[in-house]
Amino acid sequence: MVACPLCGQLCKQRGVKIHIAKSVNPDHAEFHRQTLVDRYGSDVASTSERENFNKLPNQSNNQINQQMQNEAKKYEELFRQLCNDNVCNKDFQDCIANYINFLKECNTKLPGPKHPAIKFYQARKKKSTFTSNDRTYNAPTNPQHASKRDRGRRKQKYNYETMQWLYYNQRKKCCRQLLNTEKIC
Repeated sequence: MVACPLCGQLCKQRGVKIHIAKSVNPDHAEFHRQTLVDRYGSDVASTSERENFNKLPNQSNNQINQQMQNEAKKYEELFRQLCNDNVCNKDFQDCIANYINFLKECNTKLPGPKHPAIKFYQARKKKSTFTSNDRTYNAPTNPQHASKRDRGRRKQKYNYETMQWLYYNQRKKCCRQLLNTEKIC
């Protein structure tokens, strides 16, 4: 058992590293960040460098963000007005429904990759076909077999795109699913 150098909590040797990395205490977070900087040197970007990178101008994204912020401010004012006034339940429900629709649209307008479930949902909504017309000589003429094979291809494509999205956005979850192959469809 080893004591944490910052708070004195007793942990196993590896447990101290995990305790320091996962703690919400700001002293622990600063200590962990400093150990990473010491270990990797200047490869770790400082917070000011990351903030400057995030502030790079992107005209189209800024316009979209500005439009969404203006719309959100309108809803904020509307909700404040509804809270101050005595309103009927129908008006409030209509306002909430409009706000939910606004949030749905915001999700599609935001920059960055879309989740594969959203892409496939939108393709089904547009009634896009997922099939390719390049049938080969060994393709069966039975339509049930063809549709089963097409479903399998679509499922493989969806699983592949989901893993790509998870790897980009939620790497820990992606690794867990790959290591635990029983849960993969």
